[in-house]
Amino acid sequence: MFDLETTGLDIVRDRIFQLSYIKVYPDGKEERENIFVNPGKEIPQEVVELTGTSNADVADKPTFKALAPELAEKFANCDFAGFNSNHFDLPMLAEEFYRAGINYDFSQCRLIDAQTIFHKMERRNLAAAYKFYCGRKMEDDFDAHRAELDELLAEHGNLSAQEFHELTERDCWCNAKRALELGLVDEVIAPSKKAL
Repeated sequence: MFDLETTGLDIVRDRIFQLSYIKVYPDGKEERENIFVNPGKEIPQEVVELTGTSNADVADKPTFKALAPELAEKFANCDFAGFNSNHFDLPMLAEEFYRAGINYDFSQCRLIDAQTIFHKMERRNLAAAYKFYCGRKMEDDFDAHRAELDELLAEHGNLSAQEFHELTERDCWCNAKRALELGLVDEVIAPSKKAL
């Protein structure tokens, strides 16, 4: 299990300044480490406020490049788990290894992202939203009319009932323009050019 703190969210431009991990061996033994890293660039004030780690805290710490050979050795033959790790932490870690001249092969690892598991276990569709906001199961209130409701909403969006059903499933996202095209919203309000 591991987590990173970084100077920002840009995998190419930002850098790691803290790496924490718990390495669990097959026999159950655990190795824990919390490593501060000099990112070689300023930690923005909003990140300092969020993490509580200041630029002074990492000024005298080794760079990732200096730590990379030892970390690559420690992580050899390891699987990785984290939260949102497959979308951010692992790409950031891979980029840091790359910049350090180490070709760490994550393709041989099992990658377990707790956020992905959470999203699959906690449904994100119309029925889940109804239960969350209304405190009741949608099927209890609309059981006989669910197909009619899907058809009505699909018709409004110029979709088949099947297309509408697919759009309301958890991992389907659409931007404002697509939502407008589908008839799911009536208007997209953008800031005026003055506000920009």
